[in-house]
Amino acid sequence: MSSSPSPLPEQPSRSIDLKRRLEGLTDLRTALLVAGILLPIFLATASWSLPYHRDPLTNVVTSWYVAHDLSVVWTDYAGLDWIGDEELPVWVVPSTRGPVGQYPPGTALAMAPFYALVPRHRLVETPVEVTLPSTPDEKTDLTLFLPPLAPAAIFSAFTTALAFGLLAVAGAACVSRTEAVFGALIGALGTSAWAVASAAPFQHGPAMMWMAAGLVAASRQRWATYGAMMGLAILTRPPVAVIPAVVGVGLLVTHRRWRPFLAVAATSSLGVAALFVFNWRVFDTWSVSGGYGTYFTDQFVGNGLGWTIGNVLGGLVDPFRGVLTASPFIVLLLLGVRRARLQMPAWVAHSALGGALYLLVVWRSNRFSGGDAHWSYRYPLEALMAAAPLLMAGYHHWVDRSGLRRRVFRATVVAAIAFQFAGAVLVG
Repeated sequence: MSSSPSPLPEQPSRSIDLKRRLEGLTDLRTALLVAGILLPIFLATASWSLPYHRDPLTNVVTSWYVAHDLSVVWTDYAGLDWIGDEELPVWVVPSTRGPVGQYPPGTALAMAPFYALVPRHRLVETPVEVTLPSTPDEKTDLTLFLPPLAPAAIFSAFTTALAFGLLAVAGAACVSRTEAVFGALIGALGTSAWAVASAAPFQHGPAMMWMAAGLVAASRQRWATYGAMMGLAILTRPPVAVIPAVVGVGLLVTHRRWRPFLAVAATSSLGVAALFVFNWRVFDTWSVSGGYGTYFTDQFVGNGLGWTIGNVLGGLVDPFRGVLTASPFIVLLLLGVRRARLQMPAWVAHSALGGALYLLVVWRSNRFSGGDAHWSYRYPLEALMAAAPLLMAGYHHWVDRSGLRRRVFRATVVAAIAFQFAGAVLVG
């Protein structure tokens, strides 16, 4: 009588096998995996040609001159800095040294190596029609000199992909590596990091890259390195200074130790100092505003409470530019923050609080829309990066504990990614 065959050993499911592989990754391989997944997606949807948003195009021109002249002065734009702001496709303003872009230098400096690979003679003569103040009733033809845009597309895709690769490493210190990897991918594709930051060299891509590097340092309690990375982010996007300030003070209050506070304060202050020196050399003024003048300072001081409340509500729930409506999965993560905060190292909550205060400062100083001609929101990106470890913990400690919450979360993630895909394809 033949014996019945012995049962086959159970094979692990694909999800379990994937989790086992992800949990076994080193930090370097984690960053490379996430960045490697995102980079081809971002490159495929980046802006490679005109028409181009004025804000990143301004950074492109400045970067070109930094790469080839070691100067932020736009030598080929002499005489154009007095034309009305709305007439040119770039934000060029007068300075004590000549025409310059109005933005802080961080983005242009980071992008300069990409443009150093392009020969100096590759400036493209681009005809534009403008209305001059001296002839307000007629259009005048001008020729602008614009750099090729391929290096800008590569830079934008690279910095944004690397930002979320580094975020996955920082997140792995707070939740499982699997959750950190998927959290970073969702953050990259389900927010306007895809449709805005990766599409063109706004300030957000490099700022998030430096911030994510800072989060990695914070997860290892390397506070001087954290401050230095945040200093580079400040040189790129000055309001970010609020975040290391909150983190430094929070460390002092929580741990009753001066060394972490002083390390963060000293190294992040280098970014503030560099910005002051830049604005003094270029604009002959000791300020953080530089080419913006006093506009945002006046707005911050002069805007009323009612305007501010309306602006904040618009930034949160506006049908097109609201961060919670465009990326609705964030609502579920926020609901889990209270429980998660008690399980996390103190710096995680401090960073999230700093991000929230940063966003309030920005929304107090400027309209929540962040201007025109870009997809959905953009100002909340730095705040989301600062809060990302806590949001990941919100998933781990609350969302993942309920099958219903997981299903709702997945549905909102799909909706957010679909929305950002539409923006990336339409804008890129």
